[in-house]
Amino acid sequence: MIFFILACSESITEAVSQKETFIVVRETVDFPLNEEFNFVFTIMNLERSPITPEEVFVDAEMPEHGHGMGQTPTTSNTNDLYTSTGMIFAMEGDWDINIYVTEEGSVDQATYSVVCCE
Repeated sequence: MIFFILACSESITEAVSQKETFIVVRETVDFPLNEEFNFVFTIMNLERSPITPEEVFVDAEMPEHGHGMGQTPTTSNTNDLYTSTGMIFAMEGDWDINIYVTEEGSVDQATYSVVCCE
C-alpha cells in the first residue's frame, strides 16, 4: 500500500537556501491580516547545527502584485532563535517571506511561500 502526504505551503517549516548553504526552520504558522506579527525562526548549516551569520535580513512580498509589506521588520537573535518584529500582511493572498543571510561576505536567500490569511 502506498500513502501520499500532501501539504500546503503553510505547513512547510523548513526551507533550504538557494545556494544550499543554510536551512531555516520557522516557528511561526499564523499570518494575520492587517496585524503586526513576529516571524520566528532558526538558522542552521546543512549539518543542522545552529549558525550565527554576520547579518540576517527578512522581508516579504506579494509576487503576483509586485509589492512588499510597506514597512521593514527588525530582526534580532536570542540564543539562536531569530525574531523579525514588525511583519504585516496588508492584503489577503500569496506572500513570499524572504530570509537573507550574509556569511563571509556572501549573501544567500531562503524563501517561504505562505497564504494570508486563512
